[in-house]
Amino acid sequence: FPSFNPQKHTAHSAYKKNRAFIDLFEPGSTFKPISMSYVLEQKKAENLTVVDTGPGVWVLNNQKVSDVRNFGVLKVDDILMRSSNIGIAKLVLSCGHNFVNWIERKFPVGKKSLAEYPGEPKGRINHPGETQLFDKASISYGYGVSMTVLQLAQAYLQIANGGYAQDVSIIKQNTDKAPEKKRILAPETIARVKSMMKKVVSNTGTGRLGQVKGLEVAGKTGTTHLYTNKGYAEDRYIASF
Repeated sequence: FPSFNPQKHTAHSAYKKNRAFIDLFEPGSTFKPISMSYVLEQKKAENLTVVDTGPGVWVLNNQKVSDVRNFGVLKVDDILMRSSNIGIAKLVLSCGHNFVNWIERKFPVGKKSLAEYPGEPKGRINHPGETQLFDKASISYGYGVSMTVLQLAQAYLQIANGGYAQDVSIIKQNTDKAPEKKRILAPETIARVKSMMKKVVSNTGTGRLGQVKGLEVAGKTGTTHLYTNKGYAEDRYIASF
């Protein structure tokens, strides 16, 4: 929107773009369910109960990871609902050294979703060294990651469909039998992440406006500072759900 008439060649070129397929952006906190999936696959459930996020600022390599306010000791299952950067960063950094490689194996991050679509960018994710703790932390809440809306939606499909690899296509596939599904996430991981994402749209979550009467909704909000040629803008944002 606004739509355009493909026979009217005077239409502004910006209206002809399918931005969901070709524009890269940093997903911000909408990336946290992916990071949480990693954490749940690495750690036993009984070891994941609470995280101390106080006093609302965490210094790593002389750089600050901040929350919108001091959430104090948070239940792990409330980290997505509160959208705590510190909470998800502490969990990811406690898991080991294979975070980025794991994401690239499991999700459509750093790759294309539609090989046949002209102009779709590949996307990118930083590969920080082991001592670059702040860089690794920032990836956990969606900075240092470039994706299209389609690539993020494909990642969410893999959570929504029960933890199976999910291809996407712009051409309807006419097949006699459904392709064999490849499981990429454990059923218990999926169940817990979905439960967390339902809390996001509860009356106490950041995405409560995403509620739909009569339907069960799960989701995640995200806000990133817009990156410009002068660095991250203080007063310009990309908001996502």
